[in-house]
This record gives sequence, C-alpha cells and structure tokens, in this order.
Amino acid sequence: MSAKKEKRSGAFGALLGMLGLSGVAGLLVAIMVTPAIAVTGMTANNSIGIFNELPEYATLGDDLAQRVTLYGLQDGQQVPFATIFETNREEVGWDQISQYAKDAAVYGEDARFYEHGGVDVQSVARALVGNLASGEVESGGSTLTMQLIKNINVEAANRLTDPDERSAAYKEATRQTMDRKLKEMKLAIGLEKEYDKQTILLSYLNIAHFGGVTYGIEAAAQRYFGITSAELSPAQAASLIAMVQAPNARSLDKEENFENNRVRRDYVLNQMFKYEALTQEEFDAAIATPIQPNLQPLQTGCMSATTGQYFCDAVVKELQAHEAFGATPEERKAAFRNGYDVYTTIDLNMQNHAQATMVKWVPETDPRFHLGGAAVGIEPGTGRTLYMTQNTRFDDTRDGGGPGTTSVNYNTDFDRGGSSGFQAGSTFKIFTLAQWLKAGHGLNEHVSGTPRTWKQNEFTYCGSKMSGTDYAPKNSGGSAASVSVLSATASSVNAAFLNMARELDLCDIRDTAASLGVHTATGPKDGEDVMSNISDLIGVGEDHVSVSTIAAAFAGIAARGLFCSPILIDRVVKFNGEELAPPASQCTQGIDPEIADAMIHALKGVISGGTGSASRASGAPMFGKTGSTTLYNQTWMGAATTKVASAVWIGNVKGVPGQALNRTNINGTSASNLRHRLTSEMFNVWNDWRGGDNWPAAKSNYLSGRNNPVPDLAGDTPEQAKKVLEGLGFGYADGGPVASAIASGRVAHTDPGAGASAPRGRIVTVYTSDGSLAATMPNVVGKELKQATDELKSAGFDSISVNYRGGQQGGTCMVEASDPGAGAATAKNAAVTLTASCTGQPGQPGQPGTTPPGPPQNG
Repeated sequence: MSAKKEKRSGAFGALLGMLGLSGVAGLLVAIMVTPAIAVTGMTANNSIGIFNELPEYATLGDDLAQRVTLYGLQDGQQVPFATIFETNREEVGWDQISQYAKDAAVYGEDARFYEHGGVDVQSVARALVGNLASGEVESGGSTLTMQLIKNINVEAANRLTDPDERSAAYKEATRQTMDRKLKEMKLAIGLEKEYDKQTILLSYLNIAHFGGVTYGIEAAAQRYFGITSAELSPAQAASLIAMVQAPNARSLDKEENFENNRVRRDYVLNQMFKYEALTQEEFDAAIATPIQPNLQPLQTGCMSATTGQYFCDAVVKELQAHEAFGATPEERKAAFRNGYDVYTTIDLNMQNHAQATMVKWVPETDPRFHLGGAAVGIEPGTGRTLYMTQNTRFDDTRDGGGPGTTSVNYNTDFDRGGSSGFQAGSTFKIFTLAQWLKAGHGLNEHVSGTPRTWKQNEFTYCGSKMSGTDYAPKNSGGSAASVSVLSATASSVNAAFLNMARELDLCDIRDTAASLGVHTATGPKDGEDVMSNISDLIGVGEDHVSVSTIAAAFAGIAARGLFCSPILIDRVVKFNGEELAPPASQCTQGIDPEIADAMIHALKGVISGGTGSASRASGAPMFGKTGSTTLYNQTWMGAATTKVASAVWIGNVKGVPGQALNRTNINGTSASNLRHRLTSEMFNVWNDWRGGDNWPAAKSNYLSGRNNPVPDLAGDTPEQAKKVLEGLGFGYADGGPVASAIASGRVAHTDPGAGASAPRGRIVTVYTSDGSLAATMPNVVGKELKQATDELKSAGFDSISVNYRGGQQGGTCMVEASDPGAGAATAKNAAVTLTASCTGQPGQPGQPGTTPPGPPQNG
C-alpha cells in the first residue's frame, strides 16, 4: 500500500486537531454513550477506559490475504494455469480501478469522505437518533475509514491459524457493540492523520468483502462480471458497491439476491448522479441496465488447474515446505495467503502433449489390477521440471473422486505427493555401469552372462563381505556365457551386471547412485539407504524410488555427469513486487564427464538395437535404459537427449504379484510396451521442438579397460589352475566337466580362453575334461586308402583328410604316412591327415585320374 502521509482533511479534521484525542473521545462518548446510559445504566467511565489500550492508529499493512497464481511458459509467454486461495483477492493499484468504482464507494457509502477526518459527525448524529429510538447501539454512523478499520480487524482474525482464536477474533471484530464502534472511531481518526484519502480509499476497495470468499474490487469484478476492475461500467460498479453492507444478501451469485442488489445499486447510482459523478446520459443508461452478472466459476486449488494438476500440487507442497516462506509449517501456511505470483518451470506445451499421450495410451483404471502411469521430463544441466503427468485425475477432496482419481502423485517423493515410490527394475543398472567405468574397467571387457546362484559373501559392502540368503535371478532373455559389458547393457543381462558388481564394492555403487540424486521416496535425500542388498543392483529389492528421481539421474548423465536436483519454481513475486528466493537447484559434478560419455555410448545401444529400441525417436541423438521387475509389475523407460531427460513408469500401483503387464493387452498393445509408446511419441515431439546435440565419443580407455592375458591352463589340475588364476588377480569358477581328450579331471579349457584379454578381478570359468575324447592313433601306414579310412572311423575319428602325393588320384591308393603318427596320443575329434600315393590308369582301377570309393577329398 502507499506510504504514510501526515494529513487531516476537512473542517471536522481541524476541529479534531483543536480538541485533541482525549477531547474527541469525550465528545464521542457523549454523543454515542448517552442514550445507552439512559437505557442500561452503563457508566461513561467504562467506555472512556477502552481508549487507554488502543494504539494511536491502525496500520495499513501489506499482508492482505490474496490469491496465489501459478504461471508456466507457453509459446514464449508466461501464462497462468492455476490459482490457489482461501480468500479470492487480487490487490491492485489506484490506476487499475475504474473511476466509477471509486465514486460509487465514496458517494454510496460515505458522501462526506473527502470532508471528514475519519468520523462523520452528521452520520454519528443520525446514528444517535436511531440508537435513542431503539434503546441500543445499533448503528455507529460508520465512515469508509471506520469500515476499513473493521475490515482490517476481520482480516487479522482470518490470519490466525488456531481455529478457536480465529473464531473469537472474528466475533470481536464484527460484534455490534458500543465499545467496538468507539475503538473504530479512535483508530479511524488516527488513520486519517497518518494516510491520505487516496490511500485509504484504495485500501478500502482492496479489502472490502463482496460475498462468499471474494474480497477486493478486482476479484469481485472478475468473479461477477468476468472483467477487470478498470473496465467496470457505472451500473457494474454500483452493483458491486451495493454488496459491501450486506455481502451475502446482495451477492450476484444467486438470482434471488438480484432485486436486493438492484435496490441498493440504484441508490448508489442516484448518489453518484447527485454529486455529479455521472452525467444524465450515464445515469439514465445505468438505471436502465438490468441486473445481469457474468458469473465466473471460483476455480481454486490444483483440481481446477487448466493443466498439470499434479505438478501444481507438487509446487504448493514445495512452497509450504520451504523456509523462505516461514520458519514453521504454520507460518508457511499463513504466508501462502500473501498473493504470490509463482513462475514455475513447467512448459505448458510439453505438459499438454505429455498429458494427451498419457491419456491416449494408459487408461485411468483397469479391472485386472491397480494400473498406474506417470511421466516426468527434466532439463539436463538445470534440473528444471518441464512436465509431470499421470494416468489418474487429481482429487484431493476428503471423500475423493472415485475410481480413476487420487491425490497421490506417483512422480514425486512421499513428502511432496504421498507416494512411497516403486521398484526401479533394470534402470538401476546404470549405476553399476558408472562404477564399473570409474573403477577403470571398459565396455568391451567380457563377463559371464550365465545365470547362476550367487552367494551373498561373493559381494562386498563397504569393505566387508556380505551375508544372507543366496540369490538366483534369471535373465529376461538368453545370453552368452561370456558377454561384453557393452552388449550386456544393450540387452540388460542380469547375470552380467551381478558379475560386474561382484568385482566392485556395493558402497561405491551406492555412492555413485547418490551422486546422481538417487534416494528412496520415503528415505533420506543423501541416498544412504540404497544399494544395501544385491537384489537392489538390478532394481528388484527394497529400494523404491520416485519417477522424478529416475528422470533426474538420466538428466545428470545427459549433462555429462552434472547432476542438478529437480526444481519446480523459477521465481516467486509478491503482489508488491518483492521477490522471494524459491528452492534452488543444487548442481554438482556427480560423475566425470568422460565416464558419462562412455555410459552414453553404451546406453545408446539400448535405443538403437537393445531392449529399448521400441522407444526410439527421430530428430536427435538419444540414449536410454529399460527397467522391469518380476512379472513385469513395474515397467520403466528412462531416456534422454541433451535437451530433455525423461522417465516413464507404468505399473501396478500396489506393487503386488498379479496380472503381469507383459501378458496384459491395453489399447491393442502389451501393457509392458506402453512405456515405449509414451517415450517414442513424446520424444518425437520434444526433438522437433527442442532439438538435441550429440555427445563426445567415448575415450578408448573406457572401451578397453584394464586387461591381462588369460594363461593357458590346459592339462593342469583344477587346484593348480585356481592358484595360478588368483595369483594373476583373476577370479575362479568351476564350469564342470566337458568332453575332451585331455586326461580326465584335468583342465580342458577356460572362458575366457587362453590368451584372451581380461581385467583383473574377472571371473575365469575353468572346465575340466571327462576324458571321453582321448584316443591313440592306430597304425594304418601301408594299407589301402579305403581300408585305412574305415578303420579310423571305426576308432571314432571323424575328421579325416587325404594328401595325394604329386596330386595324382585314382587307381590303387596306398597310405604312406599319417599325422598324428601311429601310437600317438590324440583326441577323437582331432584332425587326422593321411598321405597316399596312387597307381593305375585314369578311369580304371589303379589308373591315374580315377577317384576310387573312399573318403572325401581334402578341402
């Protein structure tokens, strides 16, 4: 409101100055109290004493309860999309109010406003006559200034947070008693000494009650006529001012009040005409105007937001939780009424498209299970939340809105929306991948992809071996016994990632996840409660996270490891232009940029030909990672470009085994594929609107990693092999017996094979021989070729080739030599080469050029 001004107006103001405040009090008591004394026997001294407890004047503060308006960016413009209020008020300045409204207030409520000094003696005299007639204090001849004092007291009462205190204060501010009128008179006189008339009138118009929860001339003009207060016509202005003495009886929200309003409106118009605030033509037109409001709905709260209802609710909870708006929850709730313009991070175009895509693919309900769907977009490098959508309709009423509605926000943590989060599935593998690279390993290194039972003590947590029950997850698809980390990422091989984690420390994986903002939806924000079980490594343990948490982690990777905590608000501006500091994003370099580049290199494969290929979109380079849990109760798709990072979750809200999503058809597709439909359709639009750049290529050291050659252990005992491998820093695994010519029980071969490059700590699987292929080479030298090959086949040799001396074939062929030689120890599957010479004529037995029956030619 305007600054104070030392001013006293009119002859009465001069008189008040001459008499002094105590004299005024005596005069007012004499005028107002005398009839009451005559009837009730009340003493004048009792009323005079009330002045001793009052300040000299009331203060016009800047804390009127007003609307909070949320804005989002649409087509380059800030557009309001939600208003939240307990009191529907928007404070405006002097030049924003129609002169008709100002004149209607003055001439309709206090015609000598510009003449008196806060108390109108003539009005008090009229009130005296009425009080004498009734024998009670029924009227106090209230001026606009006195009405302002009353409204200030009512406003102060409404700000109290305790219901009993608020009710008592409201009754005190509105009770029809003599001492309240006297208090108002004294404070009105003091107010006129401190503020000029324009400030007082403006304050009155901004604070006056216009029925229901609507306060102030601006909100009243919008509510009842759908226009601003600057646009009010004489008839409209008079109709609004007609309400202030009896807001509910003359309110224009009910047709039965129209006649009451018209009668008072016409009185106000006559007063305006009498004091020449209207021309004859204006007066005639206004009087002839029927009572015809253009009532606008009272749209308050996030349920009434034009879009982004769940985003709106998250913003409200963020404001009510942030210390910038008060030290305690009670103070923050009270401060929230102070008329904020909240400029949020939401992109309304993106929000509308995301919501339309969600509605297209994911129904609000499904009779087979508790279907839920959510999607969040976050801007890499800033943490700004661009959109937030859900398959249900937001309803935070006490009784709820029935099926398909909820106030629980699946996108946020529990303290911002009531959700306990969901198992993240294989999206969690990105943190093991990051730690693998941080430990010096490479994407082209191989690990075993074969499912098996893992013992807890194979894993390390903060330097100590873990304990607990064995764990035996399956792969979602087939996998080679040895698979590169690059391929394992694209195909999301559970066994491969558990083998990778086995070579790491789960505490390090936890810390890497925390550096990208990962924390459980109900736990501490530092991530100390994640990755404490080996099942958490593949996202099917006790770690339940929000959709925003996964989106923010992908945004951190997309920003080359720069993690920025998600934010919802850019700016908060009070009605008076003062800016408050909203919760700011905290940006830290969570992982090294080159490690992020290598991760992106691997995660691109998920989109280009891996488990997330159905999420592929055109227009910009893109990476991603799928996630699903047992029976596909929870399904995820995390994806990002350099401009937008997204997480899409579709699942069973209650998270219990039931109808599996991969066996459920919704809208013509497997429910487990809905995440891909949403991701692909949204990013096709995001890439068109925002574009996206490529990331730097992965450095060669993050492709190769730290490698050593695997030794040749063939023929060693398993004990010897284990000792050699562990001495070189490799792990040892028994692959069991295989068919081999090596002596039974000895090492047949390894995986990776001898000479292969593998990192220290890599598990080398050792396969032992069952001896089933061992053989001794028979003596076939000097025998006819066919006889020799028949004997070899009978002995189990199945790979026989012939070398013809001089290249001559046909006729009679005799074996001159064999490799292996007669009596040599060999394997039945080993290659055998016979050297033969042939005699005879071509085409005839024993002739050159003839190919007698026998083994196939070499080749």
